[in-house]
Amino acid sequence: MRHVLDRTQIAPSSKVRYMFPLDWQLNTIVDGQFTVEEDRLVVAKLGEAAVDAKIQSLKEQRAMCIFRWFVANRASCLAAS
Repeated sequence: MRHVLDRTQIAPSSKVRYMFPLDWQLNTIVDGQFTVEEDRLVVAKLGEAAVDAKIQSLKEQRAMCIFRWFVANRASCLAAS
């Protein structure tokens, strides 16, 4: 959804794609289809913040096995080079 000049653009339900809980690992932000291209950078920043928050939370919980997985795979989760 994008607010443009007091209008809200919503994609029709025929274009909505639903994801399974782990699909985010295969469907990255950089490869996504955006109606408004400028949203890609905003969503990428949100994705980075979410992964970093997850890593911090796992560290605080001392869930070291999962923490190490996220640290090792951070770049691929974000599709960074």
